[in-house]
Amino acid sequence: AAGATRLFPRAKVGGVNGMGNWLSKAFSYHLRREKATVERGRLGFHSLRSTLIQRLQDVGVHR
Repeated sequence: AAGATRLFPRAKVGGVNGMGNWLSKAFSYHLRREKATVERGRLGFHSLRSTLIQRLQDVGVHR
């Protein structure tokens, strides 16, 4: 939101995904470096984001 403090203030806006583009690329780089794999489905930043949101909701954390 306008006027909000950024979690990563030095992040640069760019690419199709705007602010999230660099974070997604950094996460993908980390997964490759660590040779992370999954048994099924896809592994990426969106998966992490979705899982985190679901787990927070499961334990009662809501917006």
